[in-house]
Amino acid sequence: MTGHRPNYYLMFCWKFICPAIIIFLIVILIVNLTTDEKEYDVWHRETGSLSKSIWPGWCLFVAALIIILSILGIPLIALIRWLKPSSWREEVPAYFPRELIQLERKLTTYIPKEWEKKILFRFEKHLPTTESEFNNKSKSEMDLVFI
Repeated sequence: MTGHRPNYYLMFCWKFICPAIIIFLIVILIVNLTTDEKEYDVWHRETGSLSKSIWPGWCLFVAALIIILSILGIPLIALIRWLKPSSWREEVPAYFPRELIQLERKLTTYIPKEWEKKILFRFEKHLPTTESEFNNKSKSEMDLVFI
């Protein structure tokens, strides 16, 4: 995207740290919504003072529903893609001028190191291990990023 490969710190954050933080925040949010009584301030015009009132249960339910529905799409799509239902057709890759971009920008194929395969590309399928193996792949099988 920017013309060079992201460093290992960013790749590690994208794969492990950010999902862990998101899961942690979702758990904290759910615990916070379910454990404490939620209150709001009510202004009394006659006395000119504030008092606390407890939110009704239906309000908390609607708030929780809005929060959960807005967040649920991310893990749901990830789970569906991970399970890959058998009724889904295989995706046909769109045309991408890979060879032209390689020639124009003088890019070379990046073959991941062994430790990168184990940590960063753990769930990737069909990672070529050598340049010749990479060149023998068909265009639909090529899924590595060029640098």
